[in-house]
Amino acid sequence: MNEFDSFAIVGGLELLLDQLYYWAQRAQESRSNADDAGLAGRMLEAATANLEAFVTTLLDCFRPLELVPVRVPAGDLVAAIAMRARGDLGAASVTVTGGADGIVSVDVAQLTRALSAILHRLDPRGAGCTSDVFPGRPRGSRGRRGLAGGRRSR
Repeated sequence: MNEFDSFAIVGGLELLLDQLYYWAQRAQESRSNADDAGLAGRMLEAATANLEAFVTTLLDCFRPLELVPVRVPAGDLVAAIAMRARGDLGAASVTVTGGADGIVSVDVAQLTRALSAILHRLDPRGAGCTSDVFPGRPRGSRGRRGLAGGRRSR
């Protein structure tokens, strides 16, 4: 891990701990005001959940990755990715072109965890995208066939 990543992690952790501390203090101070106490309680729960998600993700980054590939029809995988793009990005349309025949091996749990981040990185505006899916050989695949793809924002 480089120095920039370390500073980003520490900064994110500091921010989340500050939020947690702020809402814990506010919850204690607002016990007499029911409306303020309710808001402080909800925000304290949200701050706790955000901190838990951050730490869980951080720990997952350092855990050895164990892949459990499952054979899946390529068309089913492409359909699931397209559906997720519509849901996660709120894309008005997702167009898939090309052939998606055959069977591919995929670790469904790892792909599910990573897919939202991948989709947001491909199209951070969520404006809709066109995806080309075609049989190909991924880099470093040593001759194994798989699916390759690309994306064009609209």
